[in-house]
Amino acid sequence: MPRGEAKIFECVECSREYSKQDAQKGRYFPSTRVCRQCYKKMVKADRKIWCFGKKATRKLSGYSPENEVCNSLCPDKNICLYFIHRNKGE
Repeated sequence: MPRGEAKIFECVECSREYSKQDAQKGRYFPSTRVCRQCYKKMVKADRKIWCFGKKATRKLSGYSPENEVCNSLCPDKNICLYFIHRNKGE
């Protein structure tokens, strides 16, 4: 990070602070006010705790394009899809 760059964002999950450059590099998502590290933890969390970053199956919760909560209400939907596609095959 360049010297003296102000940390103007704070993650609502972990309270770490981030700069504009962090947001530009994808380390922090201003639209949801959550950082990449916290999203990575959410992907690993049990589905019963957090559906983020997981595709829905018949029996398990997760992202589904047919789910109204995913499509209309979830503030994380676009970032969730990014993590689903990024983690294919892992």
